[in-house]
Formats: sequence, structure tokens, C-alpha cells
Amino acid sequence: MNIPTQAKTRLEWATRPGSGKGKAIYSPEEIDFIAAYIAPHQAWYVIPVEALRKCKTIRLYPVKKSHRTGAFYEAYREAWQLLKEAEMPT
Repeated sequence: MNIPTQAKTRLEWATRPGSGKGKAIYSPEEIDFIAAYIAPHQAWYVIPVEALRKCKTIRLYPVKKSHRTGAFYEAYREAWQLLKEAEMPT
């Protein structure tokens, strides 16, 4: 089964708030997931847009595992099964 997919890439190192140029803003109606790849750690995150809860930025900490250290999205590391679940009719 083929699923329409749109992918956009962005390479960004840690920056201070407000330092980015040309920020794109997407509404929850326009996207279902954010997929992020952290190259130095070879870690993929597949995050449902609902999990972002109106956050304007996300921070990923692939070397720290606890919620106390800010790793809120660790449950979505390598969560490719979410894409399959999303394509299944309800």
C-alpha cells in the first residue's frame, strides 16, 4: 500500500531561541508526524504531532533516558510502528 508522504529536511545545531531564519509554521491539520534523525547517535524519532502539545520547539536527548533530564520524547525513538498504525483504517 502506498501512502502519500511529504518530507522536508532541516539541518540545525542547537541554537538560541529566535536565532533561526525563515521558520516554517505548520498546523496540526497539515502534518501527522515529525521524524527527526540525530546523526551522531544514529537515532530516529517518529513523534506524532499530538504529542507536541502546542510546543513550538522540541529538544531531543538521545544519550539521556530519564524524564528528569528532559528526554520527554524517548518513547518515540525508532517508533516506526506508529506510521503503520496511522495508515490502518479505523
